[in-house]
Amino acid sequence: MKVKLCLWLCQRRRLKIVVVFFGVSTCVGLLCELVSDEGASEATAEPQWTATSGENSAAVTQAFLAGGYMRDTRPANVSHCRYNYGAPAQLLFDASSASHSPGGGAAGPYRVLYNVVQGDPGTAALTYCTHATPELLWHVTEVVRRWDGPVSLAVFAPLGDAALCLQLVDRLCRCSPRMSALSLHLVFPARAPPLVPDPAVTPLPPEEDCAAPNLPALTARHQLGLTYPVNVARNAARTAASTRHVLVSDVELLPSQRLAAGFTALWARLGQVRLASARHVFVVPVFEVERSEEVPATKQQLVWLYAHGRAVYFHRWVCLHCQRFPGLQRWLHRKPRPHLQVPCPAPMCLSQPACIECIHHFI
Repeated sequence: MKVKLCLWLCQRRRLKIVVVFFGVSTCVGLLCELVSDEGASEATAEPQWTATSGENSAAVTQAFLAGGYMRDTRPANVSHCRYNYGAPAQLLFDASSASHSPGGGAAGPYRVLYNVVQGDPGTAALTYCTHATPELLWHVTEVVRRWDGPVSLAVFAPLGDAALCLQLVDRLCRCSPRMSALSLHLVFPARAPPLVPDPAVTPLPPEEDCAAPNLPALTARHQLGLTYPVNVARNAARTAASTRHVLVSDVELLPSQRLAAGFTALWARLGQVRLASARHVFVVPVFEVERSEEVPATKQQLVWLYAHGRAVYFHRWVCLHCQRFPGLQRWLHRKPRPHLQVPCPAPMCLSQPACIECIHHFI
């Protein structure tokens, strides 16, 4: 089995993880050398970069807040998003407008209202598919800020949570022009459809700036004791993708600059090679970085952290093989090369990597 690999990098913040994707074209070149040049021993030079530590690093860690870069930005009077169903002030739909959840069928407990916000598909060949609840929506601004392609977001929003969701999305769509890439889909229990407007939902505070507002402690989901159907939401976002290739991820993961464009160029460069196999999977391994460090911007910075014990591959202390990719140590010591083709020996093929994958069905 052959797999294509690129790189994720993440930073632990308390119990949450912030992840940065590195460009596919760069990572592909780096990993190619892991299998094509068995005798190579060339190492990267010591980077001219020093990780932050002490009081400065603590300040950097505490300063991070989803959407914090918009703190001094005031919402515009016009929206960068295109709405359907009368949103955001209301939500006009009937049973025929809502779809069955992917794989759930008519008897399934969940329904999906696709494209409440309909994003610009752009020209990239890769869609970032993710999911959230209203409490996590401000993380979307960090995703669209870095992602250079379409974003498909499924939000679990029963009853008044849909009203809260659309209030937040309305604010975000007037704060960030990049929200034009977002397509929003609402997932909800068939017995608890969205209620917009909902008198029980308190309006957001005055728009002093675009920083994340304080949200109610208990949403409708909490009050009803509903379980978050993470797989349903993930599959809804994936099903609604506007491209043939998707990267399914969590909303708290931060993609690096131009990953979608890099993958689009890579896919074009593969040419006829890509037709040799019926299916291609581009595996995306993950690295965790100590929360006292800044999120590295380059592989050189990551290597420095890894060499000094401040970075490990994802779940290193939870599941030894789940995210460890073939040739890890050699990859860390190699310089970029043009492309990659890596064998996947057992038990690594039994791991749980995140993947860029090809889909064949669209809504």
